[in-house]
Amino acid sequence: MPGGRRLLGHAPEFGRDPLALLQRAREHGDVVRIRFGPFHVYLLNSPDAIRQALVGQARKLEKGLNFGRAKRLIGNGLVMSAGESHRRQRRLMQPAFHRAEIARYLDTMRDVAVPRIGAWADGESLAFDREMRSITLTVLTRTLLSSDIGREAVDEIERLLRVLLSELVARGITANVPGSAGCQPRPTCGSPRPAGGSVPC
Repeated sequence: MPGGRRLLGHAPEFGRDPLALLQRAREHGDVVRIRFGPFHVYLLNSPDAIRQALVGQARKLEKGLNFGRAKRLIGNGLVMSAGESHRRQRRLMQPAFHRAEIARYLDTMRDVAVPRIGAWADGESLAFDREMRSITLTVLTRTLLSSDIGREAVDEIERLLRVLLSELVARGITANVPGSAGCQPRPTCGSPRPAGGSVPC
């Protein structure tokens, strides 16, 4: 994709505004190659391309640089593992995602989502990603763990997930690019500050 710098590629643009870079990439086709320093990254911008990568070519693809860093933090579970380890763990988890089991979860999903969505006021501004993560975490704990850990615990997990995602994903990409220390993504509203507290909205 055009626009990258000679040495750092698209890392500076990603550092300034990651979403703008991804939106610009959509204008260049279903599969777009960008560059972070010496690393080439392929962006998949269509359902067919995503399915081809995740299903048709899954065994030929690795999870990428950031997953090695994440594995040291959260272990070699289903999301982080690859190859035979991933297939073994997937087989163990498969019964919980059988069609009959998914149908059984519908009542729980409805019980969690409907009151939460009903509490949204008309004209209110929402952090939609945070709302959806909170709903998803509540559903997961009630269905997969057969318990309700409570709103406070869900909020704490959600807060930690935001820290993990902001540090591991966005910062992790440019951390792998030599000389890109000044290209870190800007902190977003509510994201944690290194010295404590959070960025004000």
